[in-house]
Amino acid sequence: MITIMLIVVSAVLITSIGVQRKEQAYLENQYNVYCGSCHLVPNPENIPKSLWKNKVLPEMAKRMGLKSYNDGSQRYSDLEKQHIKLNNGYPELPLLDNLKWQEL
Repeated sequence: MITIMLIVVSAVLITSIGVQRKEQAYLENQYNVYCGSCHLVPNPENIPKSLWKNKVLPEMAKRMGLKSYNDGSQRYSDLEKQHIKLNNGYPELPLLDNLKWQEL
């Protein structure tokens, strides 16, 4: 009986590890696809968590057109704002939905 339980527990653990690896690979791929479509993707470990949370992610959310963040253009001159608008620097429509953003 103990042998059967050990086999079952082992199978569950192995399956769980496989699922976690697939999920991690999926998230890494999404990160590379969405972030890498505009710029080289940084290694997340090279940027402190506080900087990600307070600077990088809010700015990238704005540049992905997510309206839950302000457009970020208030710190630019009128000329810069004109060029940002011409180049869709802060898109009117989101480039991805909020659920996908939360995954990233």
